[in-house]
Amino acid sequence: MLQIQLFDASVLNGPCVGVETNAAFFAATAGGMYETIEFTHETTNGMKMYLEWQGKAFRKYVSGTTILTRNNEGLIENI
Repeated sequence: MLQIQLFDASVLNGPCVGVETNAAFFAATAGGMYETIEFTHETTNGMKMYLEWQGKAFRKYVSGTTILTRNNEGLIENI
């Protein structure tokens, strides 16, 4: 089971810390925020994975990079 402890994004006032806070964020944004979204490139360097994406949200084109950090067990620890 995925249990992300820290999620940070440029659109947030600060990081979401803890499983319950992260779950609330994803529940709020997953329900139709994006009209389209697709991952375009992926790169891994050590314990970090970089995912580039693009899409459309609120009738505007958006893009960004998501960085996943894994722990020693290979589980996602930070986003």
